[in-house]
Amino acid sequence: MANIAPQQIVCAMESYRQGIQALVAQSRPTLFVTLAFNRQTSLDAARAKLEEFQCRMDRAVAGRNWDERPDRCTTYIAVAEHVETNLHIHSAFVVPLERVGKFNAAALVQWPKLVESGSIVVELVNDPMGLGRYMAKEITPATGDRLLLPRTR
Repeated sequence: MANIAPQQIVCAMESYRQGIQALVAQSRPTLFVTLAFNRQTSLDAARAKLEEFQCRMDRAVAGRNWDERPDRCTTYIAVAEHVETNLHIHSAFVVPLERVGKFNAAALVQWPKLVESGSIVVELVNDPMGLGRYMAKEITPATGDRLLLPRTR
C-alpha cells in the first residue's frame, strides 16, 4: 500500500475542485439555478428530475421542435449536495440571453410541477469563477458521482 501524505490528498482534492470551477467558468453560464426537493430523494431520482427539467426548459425557450434546434437549447453543469440529508442541486445553466426571461418564467412553474415539495431559485450569473468555486465547495473525487452533466442528445 502506498504512503500518501495528507497534504497530497488535500492538493488532489483542491485540484479536482479547481477543475470543476474551471469547467463551470468555461461554459459561460447565464443562470445559477438551485433546485431543492424538500423531501428525501435518491441521487438517481434527482438526476432524472434534472434531466426532465432541462427538457421542459428547452421546450419553453426553444419552442416547438426544440430538439431540432440545438442552438436554442440549454445546457448545464450541476452538482448535487447533501445527498444523505437535504439533497439539492446547484446548476449553472447556459441559456441564450434573449431567452433568459422565458426560462425564468417557465422554471418557476415547471419545477414545482415536477417536484410538488420542490423549490427553485434562479439568479443571473455575474461571476462564473465564483459560481464554479461555490458549486465545487463540497465535491471530492470520492463523491464525483454528484457532478451532473446533461446526456448527449
